[in-house]
Amino acid sequence: MILEISYELQKPGQNYDALYDAIKKAPSWCHPMTSHWFIRTEESAQTWVDRLRRVMDQNDSIFIVNITGQERAGWMPKTAWEWLSQNEYKCAVGY
Repeated sequence: MILEISYELQKPGQNYDALYDAIKKAPSWCHPMTSHWFIRTEESAQTWVDRLRRVMDQNDSIFIVNITGQERAGWMPKTAWEWLSQNEYKCAVGY
C-alpha cells in the first residue's frame, strides 16, 4: 500500500534525523515536500504512527493515511508523480 505521511514539527532547527531515518526504512519512499512523504509498505498506518511518534517530540503532530488507489490531484514535482505511479503499480502486482 501507499501511505501518505504529513507532520508538523514544533521545534524548528532541532535535529529530526531519527524521524527521517525511520521513514526511510520503508521499502520505498518519496519526500516531495518539507513535511510530507509517501511510502510503500505492507504495514498499517497505525504501525507507522506508533513507530514515528517514538522519535518525535510530544508536541509534534503527525497524520498518516492509506492513499492506495485513491483519486489524487495537486502540484508537486514530476518525480513525485512518477514515484506514486511506479509504486502503486508495484502494490498492484504484489512486490
